Amino acid sequence: MHFGASVINPRDYFRNSIESALALVDAVLAGKVRKLVISPSCSTYGVPNGLPIAESLRKEPVALR
Repeated sequence: MHFGASVINPRDYFRNSIESALALVDAVLAGKVRKLVISPSCSTYGVPNGLPIAESLRKEPVALR
């Protein structure tokens, strides 16, 4: 199985992810936005049988209720 760079070296991607998330929250608060929809991309693959989730898997989106 092929692992992406972010799985092999997660620390390299951590700072960018956290800083980007904080910038998004700052912008949302500054814009007085009160509702935000967050949809993780992994939810497009459904409930996995195992980890990591391979991008080649069939897409079976998780339905929100």
